[in-house]
Amino acid sequence: MLHPFSPTRNPLLSAALALIIICSAGCVPSSDGEARSVTSEERTASGVFSGTFKEAVELGLIQVKGQGLGTYKEIELAFENTSNQDLSISMEAGSYFQNPESGSQNLITLSATVIEVKKDGTTRTTLPSACTNAGLRVPGRQSGWALDGAPKELDLALRFYGKHEEKIGKFLAKKNPQELGTPEQRQAFLQVAIWTYLGDNPQDIINLLAQEVFHNDIQKAKNFFESVRADAAEIAEMMRNRDADALKAWLEAATDVAIERGKERLENATENARERLNRLRSN
Repeated sequence: MLHPFSPTRNPLLSAALALIIICSAGCVPSSDGEARSVTSEERTASGVFSGTFKEAVELGLIQVKGQGLGTYKEIELAFENTSNQDLSISMEAGSYFQNPESGSQNLITLSATVIEVKKDGTTRTTLPSACTNAGLRVPGRQSGWALDGAPKELDLALRFYGKHEEKIGKFLAKKNPQELGTPEQRQAFLQVAIWTYLGDNPQDIINLLAQEVFHNDIQKAKNFFESVRADAAEIAEMMRNRDADALKAWLEAATDVAIERGKERLENATENARERLNRLRSN
């Protein structure tokens, strides 16, 4: 049985839905007020296609391949213009690349960039990246990495993190200055949050941190992991749900706890000072 509001039983609704679908592909009002599709000529009126990386790939205007650099922390990308026009492409964080070598880590990019590619040209750039497989080998210098869909919507999760990275970073640096006081330490924290998000094994995480971050010092790697583990798990969950309200509440609650601890330390220090003064006076 058809639903009472099925388009096949309501011609007016069918027409309205068709108009909505057309406009979702890109419409502008005409001089008579009717909606019409944006033409390719209008998009390239300046002689340059300007759009997102996703659009350029879907339209077949560009091909991209990755090149391993012997680390999970960055990847080189080659963008080949396969169109008949210059390209100006905005690329968000979260592009995921499959390692052509079985048993080695796949990588996901961590920063946004703008790619300019001349007609019939190729542009190369290196972007910071993160590992998505803590239990696999660190990438070598393989070429031919293919663009693929990110696992578990990690691309969307990373874009959420990026929107809030500055305030998260400031808070973490204040809360744990010894382990998270520098940008490099906070990037290691984000990597731990990504591994946690993907459900990687904690021992694999510690082993890889020891190998790649702490110069094969397993104890330092373990200490770092244990000191950031709880915060990484909470951040990973907020990334998964892309919940800005939960992030705000977490930061506020954690800040309140830090303030209370500060007050407690100040009160203890004041009390100790009083006791020392009293002892001096009694002598």
